[in-house]
Amino acid sequence: MRPALVTASLAVLALGLMAKAPALEPSEPKVNFSTQVKPILAKNCYRCHSANDADGGLALDSTGSIKKGGRSGKLFVPGKSKESLLVMRIKGEGGKQRMPKRSAPLSDADIALIAKWIDEGANF
Repeated sequence: MRPALVTASLAVLALGLMAKAPALEPSEPKVNFSTQVKPILAKNCYRCHSANDADGGLALDSTGSIKKGGRSGKLFVPGKSKESLLVMRIKGEGGKQRMPKRSAPLSDADIALIAKWIDEGANF
């Protein structure tokens, strides 16, 4: 084969492969605990779950107490939001009362954000 023909054939082959390759999606930014999750907890949970008033032995106003959990056990296993006590309670699942008790439920967007944070590894 002549060099020009080889070059043209390789170019056509490369274009064909590129057309079949999946497009690379920009990765979504990870959920940030301090700026996204903590404000949800502060607004909806601290009233009953803080160092000053830890209903159920659960305080949500410090990283250490969140990792520790309360009398019902650990709040979550990083990477497993579907098995998370925290997510089940804020959804009102698992035969337990929905949290927060005496307030409006968290929005679906807030619940999804907390679940995503747990699924991403629950990094603080």
